Amino acid sequence: MTFSDIYWRFFNFFVRRVVAITWVVIGLLIACANVPLLLPGATIEADGTSTDDLVYRVCAVVLPLLAAIAGVLLFRAEPYRPQK
Repeated sequence: MTFSDIYWRFFNFFVRRVVAITWVVIGLLIACANVPLLLPGATIEADGTSTDDLVYRVCAVVLPLLAAIAGVLLFRAEPYRPQK
């Protein structure tokens, strides 16, 4: 087994497993923590002041969910092997 094979094996494991699982877990935790922002009357800090702008509140929930979806896609991705 050459150094290149070891490198790509580690790269595939690290990106496809460690990074992907981290994105899924952290994305879901942040999204769950921000779900109360979707309730009527909730406020969020933006530029140092409280605001009830719906765009900020929805983005606070949707963007972490997109990160979690990206983590799932990374996890399911095919291993990368460079052309020889």
